[in-house]
Amino acid sequence: MSGQMFKPFDGKMEYPAMEERILAWWAEHRVFDKLRAQLADRPTWSFIDGPITANNAMGVHHAWGRTYKDMYCRYKAMKGFNQRWQNGFDCQGLWVEVEVERALGFDSKRDIETFGLAEFSRACRARVDEYAERITRQSIRMGHWMQWYHEDGHPASYFTLDDNNIEHIWHFLKACDARKWLYRGHRSMPWCWRCGTSLSQHELVDSYQEQTDPSCFFRCRVGGREDEYFLVWTTTPWTLTANTALALHPEAEYAKAVLDGAHYYLMKSLVDTVLPPEAEVVETVKGEDLIGLPFHGPLEDLPAQREVNRATVPWDMVSDEEGTGIVHIAPGCGAEDYQLGQELGLDIIVPIDENGYFTDDIGPLAATHVRDSAEGVRRELESRGVLFRWEDYTHRYPFCWRCKTPLVFRLADEWFISADEIKAPMKRAAATVRWVPEYSGLLMQDWLDNMGDWCISRRRFWGLPLPFYCCGNCDHINVIGSTAELRERAVDPALVDDLPELHRPWIDEIEITCERCDEAARRVTEVGDCWLDAGIVPFSTLNYLPEHRGIEGTIRSERGPEAERDKAGEVSPGPESTWESWSPADWITEMREQIRLWFYSQLFMSVTLYDRSPFKAVLTYEEMRDENGEPFSKSGDNAIAVEDATARMGADVMRWQYASAPLNMVFRFGYGPAEEVTRKMLRLWNVYAFFVTYANLPDCPPISASAPATDRSELDRWVLSRLHQLIRHCNDRMDHFDSAVVVRETERFIDVLSTWYVRRSRRRFWKSGDDADKQSAIQTLYEVLVTMSRLIAPILPFSAEELYRSLVPPVDPSAPESVHLCAYPEASGELIDQDLMDDMDDLMLVIELGRSARNEARMKVRQPASRLLVQPANARQGKTIERLRSQVLEELNVKDLELVESEDAFRGYAVKPVFSKWGPRFGKRLNAVRTALEALDGDETGALVAGGEVLTLEVDGDRVDLSPEELEVERVDADGLSVTSDFGCTVAIDTRVTRDLLLEGLMRDFVRHVQNLRKEADFNVDDRITLYYEADGDLAEAIDTHADYIRTETLSTVLRDEPVPGDVHSGELKLGDHVARIGVLK
Repeated sequence: MSGQMFKPFDGKMEYPAMEERILAWWAEHRVFDKLRAQLADRPTWSFIDGPITANNAMGVHHAWGRTYKDMYCRYKAMKGFNQRWQNGFDCQGLWVEVEVERALGFDSKRDIETFGLAEFSRACRARVDEYAERITRQSIRMGHWMQWYHEDGHPASYFTLDDNNIEHIWHFLKACDARKWLYRGHRSMPWCWRCGTSLSQHELVDSYQEQTDPSCFFRCRVGGREDEYFLVWTTTPWTLTANTALALHPEAEYAKAVLDGAHYYLMKSLVDTVLPPEAEVVETVKGEDLIGLPFHGPLEDLPAQREVNRATVPWDMVSDEEGTGIVHIAPGCGAEDYQLGQELGLDIIVPIDENGYFTDDIGPLAATHVRDSAEGVRRELESRGVLFRWEDYTHRYPFCWRCKTPLVFRLADEWFISADEIKAPMKRAAATVRWVPEYSGLLMQDWLDNMGDWCISRRRFWGLPLPFYCCGNCDHINVIGSTAELRERAVDPALVDDLPELHRPWIDEIEITCERCDEAARRVTEVGDCWLDAGIVPFSTLNYLPEHRGIEGTIRSERGPEAERDKAGEVSPGPESTWESWSPADWITEMREQIRLWFYSQLFMSVTLYDRSPFKAVLTYEEMRDENGEPFSKSGDNAIAVEDATARMGADVMRWQYASAPLNMVFRFGYGPAEEVTRKMLRLWNVYAFFVTYANLPDCPPISASAPATDRSELDRWVLSRLHQLIRHCNDRMDHFDSAVVVRETERFIDVLSTWYVRRSRRRFWKSGDDADKQSAIQTLYEVLVTMSRLIAPILPFSAEELYRSLVPPVDPSAPESVHLCAYPEASGELIDQDLMDDMDDLMLVIELGRSARNEARMKVRQPASRLLVQPANARQGKTIERLRSQVLEELNVKDLELVESEDAFRGYAVKPVFSKWGPRFGKRLNAVRTALEALDGDETGALVAGGEVLTLEVDGDRVDLSPEELEVERVDADGLSVTSDFGCTVAIDTRVTRDLLLEGLMRDFVRHVQNLRKEADFNVDDRITLYYEADGDLAEAIDTHADYIRTETLSTVLRDEPVPGDVHSGELKLGDHVARIGVLK
């Protein structure tokens, strides 16, 4: 072997530059393509990528989840599994529409209609194209391996806007219609007036935020009674325009309270909270006694209110937690109100239009927007004399998940899929899934227990065109299941042939023949819930339709100018891409919130079509926040762009942070934690640097298959045992999708590799010539580093490649050219020696305790100590320490080791007064008694008292007896010893320094400074030098006494006690009061 065989390391890893270099090398050598070819005939492992929305650049939180996807796919590839490697983009719905509206400066749906729906759809598609390409570039930079492009350069990802995806959803909806699950419902729905559409139940769960709004207490006069009122409270004053009833709890007690001559009904338990002290309760009645009473509404003279029949109604949901215990009911403005209204036949008023403006029949408030209505409502209440109190109220209120507008509830006609029949099969299917963490499965079961019917329609433009054709003649709803059926039933089939894509406005031009009456029917204008788009991908990305359910024809993809995009999203038919080969998915992952979104929609659609779960295992994770625990803001000071993070900290540092995150906790990410990760990862590179330093020396023996691992030194066998134990842990934890443990155990191994194995092996590497032990050390460390490159490859693909490429090709040119073409390491049970690892753990424990004892005594390790006392935790540990005595002495720099059976060897006693007993007994004599106590030998006194004996003192000629209860006995370190304990083992180091020990300590400090000076001079580790020094006193004596040791340690051929020549690299040395000048010359 010649020098500079391995790539040197300069002590600092510039991750961004290294990663860019690796990316270029991967691309040049087509490593990913070679991996796919290598795995083509291997067993399959199916992963479905949850589509990322192509409407904005990827954030660091997106990179987190996508790193999980990449590292487990890489792991499975190294385990020999063939995969699909297909990325996905979500392309439709409010995500995209709202961003396009902002870019165009639009404020409402009306602006879109004015702009033109065709142009708006083209703008939405253009935004998808732009950000799909940007996210692709970001993902590649993160080291995420997918088939990003076809050979012709077109995207290979699937896009949910594809006709293929849309037709599969049509097929699903037709199946729902066949089961009679599909219906059009008239309900009070959560409504975004800015977006002009309703939202579904699963879109509301995490949308609540704290908000302060006006609330009001108002009074409604009881019908036919003067000066008697129901006192009511609401947090949404605008809904008073739609009031049609008041609800009371029939079993609750209500008070009639007099205030300023008026009588008010409210729940008795709330009187003191709502009314002032001067109010007087004059009567108490049951809620049921007030049910059915007519009342005058707060705004009953509005045109919309004039025909309403008002009365109080019973409702068990009324509580005494806040308000007055009397609830204002507006069935047109709330889901619970609507449900109650349906049960009781209440009148319904819809006071606002889809854009949030009051309608013409709301009188003075007509054309007022709901967001600006508070003061107007207040004026109307005041003018009618019904306002009791107006005040601000902070509560949690739902917001539109996309545009962040506060929602309202509004009565609307929407399309629903009934969930009654499918709930039980979905629960059974979900129970077959392996959920990680386990509580995710419980959350899914809870969601399914409480799920309502699925509202699938949105009153928007860029989205799935619902295939529902309403006949104007007979009102029949025709549901189309494919483009073939659409063409077959179209009034003008040529229009179907000419469709550029299955989107509005083009699809809206198609009329079909009604299957019931043969009249022309037009499609409804609504588009579908975007979770239909993502939920169908287990089917649409694998060409499910051409192969199942007797569907005839081919999924059409080429439709005009967008043909290439649609073609790119289609999976080529064939055995390797059939639905049966890849379904169900072996594993998927997304944030926990996807339980009610993507996981739910997939499950719903798969159970409908195939009566089983579309996935076998699911990994969920929690929220990401910044390093201070604050939520990330897109535009705030704590925002971190992916491009900025990769350029500043590097993708591997990001990935290591991501992989270390506990799945069940909020994850903190930032540049501060990145610095800590970089520091930890540097340890591995420093080990590599150590290896290269000696492996590149001319006299270093070649890397070869030397002695079998079982025949090597104990230290080598130990590190290989630890390595294979780590391999076993990593395989097990990666199989269980637990990368946090993989990171933790890997860091622990690198730590002991660096701080124990390498340090304990230094002298072995320093040896000259073809020494067998040196050969064993070189070979062992090489094997460890190469194995580590493969072990970390799924999580740290760039670092692993850099390490592998630096180590393997110089030794074995025939080996796989990339670490990612290698198999993942498998543990060898023969190399795992538990007894040896236990012995070394005991040794390292004693060393750690010894260092701790030194630190407590402020005695540095370079200062030799005379002896170390060890009380082992058990007999086995004692035998181990005795067997490894020489290593203990060397590591802790002590001259002698003593094993003791009792802490009496290094613990003394301190005896103190119990002042609570001494004070009353001795009074003014207390100090005299304490002085007499302190004059005694502490150890003898302590042993006596600890044994339960009475202590007798002589104080001013008097005898004083002290019982054990009057004395406090403590065990303390014996004089001259520093003691520390852990895990049942106690260690004490003798801190008394003799002159010989002092001189030896000075010598060791001197050697350290010489070694630092060699590094400053940039000498090679094997360079021989002449050492000059100018010293006097104790330091000069120390150098003279230990001259031979100094020569050996510093590779000095000559020690010159003379002034340092001017042309020699030199420096000043200060050791306490000692000052010296030293110089080194090659």
